[in-house]
Amino acid sequence: MNILNDIATRLLEAIETYRISSIVHSLLIVAIAIILAFTISRPLRTWALARLPRDIAIPLVKLVYYSIIFVGIIMALTSLGVDVSVLLVAGGIAGIIIGLAAQTVTSNLLAGIFLYLDRPFKVGDAIAIGDTFGIVEDITIFSTRIRLFNGTILRISNEEIFKSRIINLTAVKARRIEYQILLAHETDLNKAIEVIRRVIDRNPLILTEPAPMIFSSQVTLLGIPVNIWVWVPGTAFFEVWTTLLTQIREELLKEGIQLATYKGPIPLSIP
Repeated sequence: MNILNDIATRLLEAIETYRISSIVHSLLIVAIAIILAFTISRPLRTWALARLPRDIAIPLVKLVYYSIIFVGIIMALTSLGVDVSVLLVAGGIAGIIIGLAAQTVTSNLLAGIFLYLDRPFKVGDAIAIGDTFGIVEDITIFSTRIRLFNGTILRISNEEIFKSRIINLTAVKARRIEYQILLAHETDLNKAIEVIRRVIDRNPLILTEPAPMIFSSQVTLLGIPVNIWVWVPGTAFFEVWTTLLTQIREELLKEGIQLATYKGPIPLSIP
């Protein structure tokens, strides 16, 4: 009972301190702010969900919604004669402290939004970020997960990705695969080229335009280097790249064509 009396006394004191019209005016400001926030957030939500991932769109809409209400509350307090400068200063200091503490999180968040808007890659794409090659497994608002070709999962912050050179190995329509094999000096070069071309012609993933190229431009002390260039669809690059050389080698050995004895690495590149 004493509590109710105390509350009633405080309400009467508030009414005596502030005119009823001021209170009504302040409540009206807050009500308008809530209505405005609701009116703006609904179409903004529809727009954001249509263009942004859900984990970016929803926080963005909520930020706008509560920011409008916060401004309305500040305006309502000001109309009552409350000095809000202290609150704003305190909020500013707290914001600076939180901002410094969450600088990395904010950087990754903004980088994630920019990456989504720029769309340099999508889930399932084979990409190269610096010296890292892999398949994109997941893209979140703060980081991206890449499955490396050895099967391990690498998590990279979006800020790091945004600052790096990104090569999308899947997005291109066609890519060239390059091999160089070393044949023994006594090899019948024309027969070897014929065998290699037969293997290439059997592969349905290899494009006929641009046409495959098989050529040798020199003879070395170690043997005869033969260059093999073929074009494949970007989506089929790794499937062909990881199997074609083995197929060529097996077919050459089957036809009695020996590779040169060479203890060093076979030159191989990913264009």
